[in-house]
Amino acid sequence: MLSRGSALLARIAASVGTGINASSHETLRAICTSVASLRMLHEPLAPTRPPGTLDGAEKANLVEAYLSLENGPRADYIRSQLRSVQQEFQRFPGDTGSTEVQVAMLTAKIKALAEHLTTHRKDHNSRRGLQGMLNKRRSLLQYLRRTNFDAYVALIGRLGLKDNYGRQDRFSVRYKAATRSPLVAENVAY
Repeated sequence: MLSRGSALLARIAASVGTGINASSHETLRAICTSVASLRMLHEPLAPTRPPGTLDGAEKANLVEAYLSLENGPRADYIRSQLRSVQQEFQRFPGDTGSTEVQVAMLTAKIKALAEHLTTHRKDHNSRRGLQGMLNKRRSLLQYLRRTNFDAYVALIGRLGLKDNYGRQDRFSVRYKAATRSPLVAENVAY
């Protein structure tokens, strides 16, 4: 069977009427001026991959990374985090309103907003929103501490919070000497 190049040589030789050897490409190049006819001289090469390209498995990983929530809009990422926090702290499936879930979701929102405020220092409206969330979380933690102390201890342990939400006696800070034993209180100079 003739290759495409030798078939082209034979066709050109028949049209010119000279005896062109099928292997003499120099005379064919002298006759053929178009790039398309020169391409027909050579056998088509097997497709080669340019250096630095990826195979199918690596491309699939890149597509997953590109479509992941971390690379998407920030609001979608925070919404998915809140959904996972809700599922982690719920007492029963579908629980969204228990105190533990509310505190955990507020803690996640507070962390996200605190991170936002580290980059956007002059966003005072968000700072006020952060103060509101902190106050709401404090009141919910005080309620939980008062009503269900075991759940309160478990919750602050899981969230990594301190136990600052107990009853704060306004005199304990100001008059520490008065709350100590009488022997120690005598030695305190005012």
